[in-house]
Amino acid sequence: MLTLTTAPANILSNPVRVSVGSGLSVTIPDGPGRPSVRWHERAEIMRHRLKELYDRTGAALECRRDGSWLEVRVVDEELPACSLLTHPRLSELLVEALEIHFGAFPAVYYREGKIRARVAEDAPHVEGWIGPLDLSAGYCMALPLK
Repeated sequence: MLTLTTAPANILSNPVRVSVGSGLSVTIPDGPGRPSVRWHERAEIMRHRLKELYDRTGAALECRRDGSWLEVRVVDEELPACSLLTHPRLSELLVEALEIHFGAFPAVYYREGKIRARVAEDAPHVEGWIGPLDLSAGYCMALPLK
């Protein structure tokens, strides 16, 4: 599994950590072959698990309203919600689900394994959370983009 961390990216570490933006990086599990190939392969395995979950339950993600926030988690806790930030292909799924829910472009926030979101146009900086993040390119880019 791919793991999201706030540890600095380091392609020479073991295991390898790759930056996904805004101070977040992904720990790629050890194994044979190039780390980039393992990163993509693990992301595809995770996408497949989400698809199986959707096929089995009718949903892969659950969203719970908490005031002006939307708290996001994976149904049945099959994967940690923060795993959706570990690869551009997984971030695409999160953005698509949030756009459907909000009817507008989302801003995403991360803290200690949790993901929250709100409409991007009124997304403030929130103390203690990493964000607001724009995931439109699949990476965690801070809003507002300049």
